[in-house]
Amino acid sequence: MKQNLKAACGYGAAFLWLLMTEIIIGIYGLGIVRSYGGDVLVIPLLYCLVRMVTKICPRTLPLWLWGVGLFTELLQLCNLAERLGFPEGSLPAVLLGTRADWMDVLCYGVGTVLIYAAMGLLHWFSHMPQKPRCIASVLGTLALASGSVFCWANMAITYRFDYDADWMLHRSLSAVQARYIRYDAQAGRSIPLEEQGYVLIAQDCYFHDAISSAGDFYYLYYAKCDENNIVTDVQVVDTGIGG
Repeated sequence: MKQNLKAACGYGAAFLWLLMTEIIIGIYGLGIVRSYGGDVLVIPLLYCLVRMVTKICPRTLPLWLWGVGLFTELLQLCNLAERLGFPEGSLPAVLLGTRADWMDVLCYGVGTVLIYAAMGLLHWFSHMPQKPRCIASVLGTLALASGSVFCWANMAITYRFDYDADWMLHRSLSAVQARYIRYDAQAGRSIPLEEQGYVLIAQDCYFHDAISSAGDFYYLYYAKCDENNIVTDVQVVDTGIGG
């Protein structure tokens, strides 16, 4: 009983750590971390949640969870959220997803492999002598905690609210998109600029409700690029919405 409680607490701590990481990525993540990092951690997060509440789990559980992720992507491919009438940005639509992406399936697969790698590491760790195991446990916990705090803080510091049109000039479109989060809201979009070949690259936004994507959009940033995708001009559009 004591051993089961200890294991449940361990998986609970891992679940909370993964959940916090997912939240930080969702709020502050940029570039490849935002695009793929959260998806990689989804399967380990669900695995820790299941192991936290029950000890009866087959070794194939990670594969079953990967199958759930694949099934979710298939539902997105069928536009299930739209067929059920859930508006885009609503909580049910966010949970079901609105756009299928097979890269997500690959990310789920990476997360599944990480679980099996962690299983092997824990098995090896459990067979260590008690004293080295205690030392390794303390050092590993300290390293994981300090590394997580560093990564979370780095993402928070890197996240930009202050869009700098001058900085965008003469940089590659990919570099600009990696620095600035481009929300998909269509508030105040400029059709004339889009017809001239400008691309919406960022929206200055303040969210009142992150789940329903409700917020005030102050400015839109449009960029025009040359044949090498280097930004040659930036136009700032006042949406007239918000402050």
